[in-house]
Amino acid sequence: MKKSFFFLCSLFLLNGCSEKTENSISDNPDQSNNLSYVFSAADLKKTLAREDLLHFHVRPILTHNNQLDVQIVGVTSDHKEYEVVSATVQKNILDLNKLKKMPEVSQQEIEAQNKIVSQHIIQATKGYKYANTFLKNGNLFKNSESLTYNGDVIHYFILEKEIVADIIERSNMSAMAIFWGVNDNFRLTPVFMGINDNHHKINDSKTDNNIYVYDIVRPVPPFGNGEPPF
Repeated sequence: MKKSFFFLCSLFLLNGCSEKTENSISDNPDQSNNLSYVFSAADLKKTLAREDLLHFHVRPILTHNNQLDVQIVGVTSDHKEYEVVSATVQKNILDLNKLKKMPEVSQQEIEAQNKIVSQHIIQATKGYKYANTFLKNGNLFKNSESLTYNGDVIHYFILEKEIVADIIERSNMSAMAIFWGVNDNFRLTPVFMGINDNHHKINDSKTDNNIYVYDIVRPVPPFGNGEPPF
């Protein structure tokens, strides 16, 4: 597989939460919302090794203090959840300035990837936009009413195993990071990318790490009962 530079996603370029009015949108980033959920490559490889693995569920979790967390669960081919992948929560590893400066991926390079992978790659500038919007408006997504799609509470987002494999197989990737974003429809979406051992920081170099940014996941409901999103 041709290697490149960045991956992030999923938040998937998707819909997740109720739309807000323009009057409720903030222009001031809140760094208390700058949380990333880090899943080690070793733990993910153990789950990926299962022959009956179908995909992953990415669950939005509201804690007792209304913090929006993330949980990843492996799902078998008979649509049964069987294992939660442990994560660590890290603050402020998402450097928006570096994310914004990451080089653009050409359409030719995107199309050279695995078909499923190519459908989830987004430009880093879009990942930056999603993340920045969440930092400014994350407090609007801290109640069950906000975690809905067309009135239905979102149970999870579908994350294909091919995306997880692509993230951790790239050079020097020690973990997969998920952070929340808000897409162009002002709906919550998870964004995914690989991070390395360099203090778990995002690198903005095209030549280092071969990282992509990923998004375009679909929420359930309204989309199906665990069927592949594409």
